Parts: sequence; C-alpha cells; structure tokens
Amino acid sequence: MENIDQVKRKIITSMIAILLLILTLFGITYAYFTARVKGNTNDESVNVTAGRLELVYGDGNGEIKIEKVHPGVVLKSKTFTVTNKGTHPVENYLVILENVINELERKEDLVYKLECSSSDNNECSGIEETIFPKSETIVTSNRIEIGVTHSYTLTLEYKEAGIDQSIDMNKLVEGKVNIADLYEYNPYKNNTNSLTYNIVNNAITNKNGTTIAYPKKFFTGMNDENEKTLSIAEDDYGISYYYRGNVIDNYVNFAGFTWRIVRINGDGSVRLILDGITSKVKKEGESNYAGTNTAFNTSYDENAYVGYMYGTPGSATYDVEHDNVNDSKMKDNVDLFYETYLKDNYSFYLADTLFCGDKSLASSTIGNSNTALGYEKNKTYYAASERLYYSTAANLITNANPSLKCATGELNDYSRYTVEAYTTPSGEQTNGDLTYPIALLSVDELVMAGAFRALLNVNYYLYDINTIATSWWWTMTPYSFNGSKAYNFYSIKTTSAGINNVDNEFGIRPVINLKSNVIINSGDGTKNNPFHVTIIGHSGVGIN
Repeated sequence: MENIDQVKRKIITSMIAILLLILTLFGITYAYFTARVKGNTNDESVNVTAGRLELVYGDGNGEIKIEKVHPGVVLKSKTFTVTNKGTHPVENYLVILENVINELERKEDLVYKLECSSSDNNECSGIEETIFPKSETIVTSNRIEIGVTHSYTLTLEYKEAGIDQSIDMNKLVEGKVNIADLYEYNPYKNNTNSLTYNIVNNAITNKNGTTIAYPKKFFTGMNDENEKTLSIAEDDYGISYYYRGNVIDNYVNFAGFTWRIVRINGDGSVRLILDGITSKVKKEGESNYAGTNTAFNTSYDENAYVGYMYGTPGSATYDVEHDNVNDSKMKDNVDLFYETYLKDNYSFYLADTLFCGDKSLASSTIGNSNTALGYEKNKTYYAASERLYYSTAANLITNANPSLKCATGELNDYSRYTVEAYTTPSGEQTNGDLTYPIALLSVDELVMAGAFRALLNVNYYLYDINTIATSWWWTMTPYSFNGSKAYNFYSIKTTSAGINNVDNEFGIRPVINLKSNVIINSGDGTKNNPFHVTIIGHSGVGIN
C-alpha cells in the first residue's frame, strides 16, 4: 500500500505533466484562423475547402512592449511562423500590428522591419525599414501553399538622431503581432461611423458588388468590363486600399460637391477626386461639369515646365531646373478652387497627405542618347514613361508597372508635395511646398483605377461615357521633354491614359484627402445615396 508521501509525489507529478502539456499547447500554438471561401457560410465545410493557418510565436506570445527606449540599439526582436495546415492554398493572409500604443514624441525615430523566408524557397514578402505605426496597421500580405511555413523576424530600433532624444525617456510602446484573413479584415473596425470603416466594410460584405481583391502583378487593363474591386497596394505610409474598375459605391458628398473615392491612403486618410471637371471658379448654379479647360503650363519649351511646380527654366543643373519655386498654371487654378470652396469652411477636415508629381528621371537608355538629364533643352524621359510606356530599349510596353510609392531619395524631394515638410513612415522627406492640401491625381493612380496606354477602357469609375469632358483631364505626372516641348500624362477619351504637350488645354479634377477619422451620417456610397460627411462648423464635430 502506498504511503502518503508517495501519493503526494504522484499527484504533483501528474499536475506538472498536465501543466507542461497546457503550456506546450498554448505556448507553441497560439492561434488559428480559417481563410474563408467567398460565399460559403457553412462553417463545417469551410474547414474542408479552405486553408487553415497556424501562427506560432517564438516566445509564446505576440506581444511587443517597450518601456524604455535607447537610441542606436535593437529594442526588440520577435520571431514567429505561419504554417498552412489546410487542404488548399491560402491566397492572401495579412500580418498585422494590432493593439498599438505609441507614446513617443519623436515617432519618426522608432523604426521596424520584417524579414520573411519560406520553407519552399519561394518569395515571401516582408517589409523594409519603416516608422513604427501610431495605430493598428497591415504590415504585409502573403500567399501560402499547402504544408508551407513562412518564418518571420520582426525587429524594432530607436534610431540615433544626433540630437537630444531624452523627451522619449520612459515612454511606452506596445503592440501585438497577429494574422488575419484579407477578405474579412477591416483595420478601421474600432470606428464604425468612420468613412474608412464603411469603405472597407462595403467591400467585405459585397454590399454593392465591390469585392476585396489583391492587386494583379501586371496592369494591362481590367479583367473584364464588370470588374469592381477594392484592391491593396503599398504607398509611402503603409497599406493603401484603392478602387479599381467599374465600382459604383465610391461617391461622397463633401463641401457641396460630389466626389469619387480613389483610395484609402496608408495613413488612413481618404483621397477624393472631383466627380467631373471644374473651371477655375464654379459660377452660381453650374454643375460639377461646367467650366473651361486650362493648360498645365502656358510655356512649354524647357524641361522645367513638366512640373506642377518648377524652378528656373533653362538652368544648367537638374536641381535649379526643378526646384519648386514657381507655380504651374494648373496649380494656380487648383489653388483658386481651394480658396473659393474649401478654405473657409472645410479645411479642418482635410489631411496633409502627400501628392506625387514624379519628376524623377527614367534610365538613360531610352532612345539613342542620354535622356536622363532633365535640364535646359536636353531630351529627357521622366520615370513614369518607363513604368507605363517604354522599356529601356524604347519599345512600347504591354505590362504597366504603376506604383503608389513616390520617387525616393533626396533629389526627388521635389516630387513629394505636401503643405508641411515631414518624414513619411517609409523614411522619405516631403517638400512642404504646397500652398494648400489639394492637387491632382498621379498617372499611376489613374492606371491603377483602370486606365492604360493605348487601350480603350470605358468601364472604370473615372471615365464617364456620357460626358466627354470628364475623360479629358490632366494628371500631375511628367512624361518627357522632347527637345522642344514638355509633355505630361492626362486622361484621354480614346486611349484612357495618354500624353500631350503642357500648353494644351484640358480639364481640371481637383484632388483632396479627408482626415482618417472623418465620420459619415448617411449613405452607402452609391450615386443616388452617396456617403455624406458630417460637417458642423469648426468645433471638431464630424471627426471621431
């Protein structure tokens, strides 16, 4: 017969074994999620027909907590893996940072990066060094095959800035690494009255025919005339949700005008373009479509004139030629629109999110001579021509490569337009040269919406087949200087995205960015029931 001590030892041993088992289960395998099949609401069959992901943290949890920052050292390094243990590939799962608290005053000094490797040696997307977010954000998105494991390393560093950084001593930074299903995830779920939440929620629920979709590798036009998607791409702030195709639920009423939503920027602000062209000042009783066209610049015989702003024409260096000291004719008109309709009553609701007028240079191998000079009367191709028109051998391309990330590097500060100069989360400096937070679309945004060179596309939301005027309007993107004339990109009825010399007159479609926490009081985004932004004075009502 066992004595009392033996019984106690067995009980203790059993308890330890059970505890170890619990710790193993919860420490190694933290969470699962099911990548749901669109339209399948049967939970039992979902697990059979869709991928099932296992998220495993190297230290047993996904929490990030830093209570004392130290410049110049790695503050935190976290590892985790994602494994597809299901029966189907998972097309798009997101790595997200949630429950973020960032008390730092110098937020630009705290950066993070995410490195990823795949067990099948295929590409696995991480993220280059970028500023740690102020709120929940998508870090990256990946596809994962059956049985494959993606291994991640997340590192945080508080950069040495060469100045007194003691203001951030003992400040708290927290967050949690998690994964989510792209097709069910709404990063703005904490504010269901916000415009951003309703944009994404409409697509998740397929309320008006728009669906969530990851961007195609190549942009040769829409899949078909019925494509209606809210797609995802990186921009200078993080992950951007942008509309593509024949969407019908991106209408907004704001400041007495109807606008179309182009995208949610990576900082959560919402980019709007006027629904139709406008004159310099809309006259009493005129519709959005009323008004005259205008030249982008009235002069055209130097490289400088491709710019939304420009320097000294005929200069001997790129910097002096493209320094932002003069306003284009187009900027004059856009600013006048702002002064007339937005400045007094609506400026409080607008964000200072950058506009990209990409004046960076294409490679020097387009054509038979050096075409990457950009000053005086030197023949020059600008970078967008190479992304969207020509290969380096000067052949017309069939696969466009648009980007929501603007030109990088100190020389290209001239291209990144904001009112105040600041550093974006991607680490790039904006120029602070705008007078007001208003400008035009880039040609990249036009192409990503559904336009493309030499392909007639009348089935995307920026084109109105019933009103010819809305299909002839300027973007703010330079194309080239051919030795005698400056050319920019514009939206053209016959080819969707075209080029023309800057002294020709086409329509103006002003573009603004609503703040990320703007709320709506009605609407579902359709033409007959647009989102209505809540506006009551300057007291902050309408901002959550």
